[in-house]
Amino acid sequence: MASKAEGMSGLEKFNRIGKGTDILFHIVFILIALVCVVPLLVILSISLSSEDSIRQTGYHMIPMTFSTEAYSFVIKQGTMILRALGVSVLVTGVGTVLGYC
Repeated sequence: MASKAEGMSGLEKFNRIGKGTDILFHIVFILIALVCVVPLLVILSISLSSEDSIRQTGYHMIPMTFSTEAYSFVIKQGTMILRALGVSVLVTGVGTVLGYC
């Protein structure tokens, strides 16, 4: 009876990983994904919480008091925010160009 490894050519028999290693890789990549996604969810949650709720109870994954005040502020201050973004882009561009000279 021939083993599985005998039926494989060249590098195929060296590229196999064990079931335990496969599970470990899945766990590691799930943890890496959570480290990247959870902070974004916290930021979204904070943006949907009322200022008083954050001041009194701190941050929560699910807002204690739902509010869209932050988005209303951004919309009202749109021109100022766009101007600040333009200044940031200009400073970054000039710094990059000067860095290459």
